[in-house]
Amino acid sequence: MKSHPIPIIHPLHVPAFKIPEKTILKNQVEILEFSGIVNEISRVDIVFNSGKWNENAPMIANSVAKLFKSGTRLHSAYQLSESIDFLGSTINVFAGYHGFTISIYSMRKNLIKTLTLMMECLNESVFPEDEYENYIKNLRSKQSIREEKTEVIADRVLKNSIFGKYHPYGYESEQDYIDQLSLEEIKNYFQKEVQSQKPTIYISGSFGDEEIKFLEKLFSEETYIPQQENVQHVITPSSNYIQNIKKEKSAQTSIAIGSTSIHKTHEDYAQLSLTNTIFGGYFGSRLMSNIREEKGYTYGIYSILQTYRNSGAIFVQTETSHEHTLACIHEIQSEIQKLQEELISDDEMKQARNYLLGKYLGRMDGAFAQMELYKNFQIEGVDIQYFNKFAHTIQNMTKNVVRDMAQKHFNFETMYQITVGN
Repeated sequence: MKSHPIPIIHPLHVPAFKIPEKTILKNQVEILEFSGIVNEISRVDIVFNSGKWNENAPMIANSVAKLFKSGTRLHSAYQLSESIDFLGSTINVFAGYHGFTISIYSMRKNLIKTLTLMMECLNESVFPEDEYENYIKNLRSKQSIREEKTEVIADRVLKNSIFGKYHPYGYESEQDYIDQLSLEEIKNYFQKEVQSQKPTIYISGSFGDEEIKFLEKLFSEETYIPQQENVQHVITPSSNYIQNIKKEKSAQTSIAIGSTSIHKTHEDYAQLSLTNTIFGGYFGSRLMSNIREEKGYTYGIYSILQTYRNSGAIFVQTETSHEHTLACIHEIQSEIQKLQEELISDDEMKQARNYLLGKYLGRMDGAFAQMELYKNFQIEGVDIQYFNKFAHTIQNMTKNVVRDMAQKHFNFETMYQITVGN
């Protein structure tokens, strides 16, 4: 394999993270302002401390997000969509694991009108039955297509195996979950976990006193019910570490390998992030160099260090021809072993460090990006000082530490191995 020269990169300056200006309303709602004009575009994120973690059954929170603009007491779904489009705005709703987010993009001149429409959906949604039925019909259709994809099945079985079939971190959409959904449960979740809960409001881009005062007016008079202690979910890992699932007429075999790992608050997280980058976290990684470039077993292979508020996981995923499945798994194991036994080269260390720090610093580029980063840290329960410590740790990390991290956190024997194919 041809080696590529490592680009000369001067030592990176890591700017200190700018703490947003905070306004606390009399009902304790926080408004966090990230100044910086971005082409006269404003962004407002309204985040509720809810999400998938607070659902009584799989797919409820996500269904609420999808049906958020399905109709109010005043306007139909079509009328809402038409009004939002006329303003040149977007209102996106997302149910994460630990946050339910309403995200607004708007020209500054239309922000107040867009916020008014958003509040109508928040306070006056009726979730019309015909819209719900259409949603379920489309959901079933999309799921049928998903079920034909080996990579979807492999990913779902892996997460089920690591966390448990009904754990918020472990489940993916399934026909059975869709069949169990009910409009009543969706309405109840919306009322209890969104309408009644105190949000945190983030605003960035182009805005001024007028927009801030309008937000204060919208939310200051609302009365919120104190959120009860979050539902507890116990991780129930499978005892079946190797699963070979037959999928007739599949073009390739999908491979998914993984195990639980650490969270961002763990003292090893930054060091493990760089180790995972070297292993399979970018195009120049060992998995890509060996299994794609040298062996030609796959078009792409990657590993992800996934973090949640209460846990973490390492996922390795790829697709290969049926005849190369076992060889591919063997090479994954071999690359883990090499990281545990041998020191990496200086060039490899530089390349991975430059990639990770560059990607990391890119997350601070502009007011929108900084707001997104800060918001995600708050949702995950991570102190903002973590951001500055992360870069410092990566800059000073040694090759010995890479080996130590691989020995400590990579254990192929306790990783689940899922294959889906002929």
